[in-house]
Amino acid sequence: MVKKQTKTTDNKIASHRYLYEDLPEKQQQAIFYRYGGWRYERIARELGFTYQRVREYFMANGECRAAYDELCSERTQRNKMAMDALKTKIEEMLPEMIEVLEKSAQSGNWQAAMALLDRGGFGPSQKIEATVDQSEKEEVIRLIKELRDKIKDTSKNILPSPNELK
Repeated sequence: MVKKQTKTTDNKIASHRYLYEDLPEKQQQAIFYRYGGWRYERIARELGFTYQRVREYFMANGECRAAYDELCSERTQRNKMAMDALKTKIEEMLPEMIEVLEKSAQSGNWQAAMALLDRGGFGPSQKIEATVDQSEKEEVIRLIKELRDKIKDTSKNILPSPNELK
């Protein structure tokens, strides 16, 4: 793992030492295996430790716990930033996506539009039947229009929750 780099107030790059760097190599390996989702039994077998020893490493005050928590916390922060960026991108694209859905529904491809709405939590949860029913097509178009109107009404362009549309 690369050293964490942060910008200082004067825009210089400062290196951060991870807690695991101060641990013996086998404990570092145990941390990386655990971080990768390995169970204690597998880590013990791989490193030649007992199950109990590996378990103790990761207990509340274990030798590896703080370093493991540091890596997990950093991953959580990266994931949150990625999800925030994704949410922003979806919010930017939502009006165009709704327009495409509406055009698809009106042009006769309403089953695909209905399936997408259902997967997104905006449509009926029952399965779509293969038979074409004009009332279902009208319902899909109504849902799309309602979703589009909700987006227009939202001043900050925030995604409405599926419950708001029901």
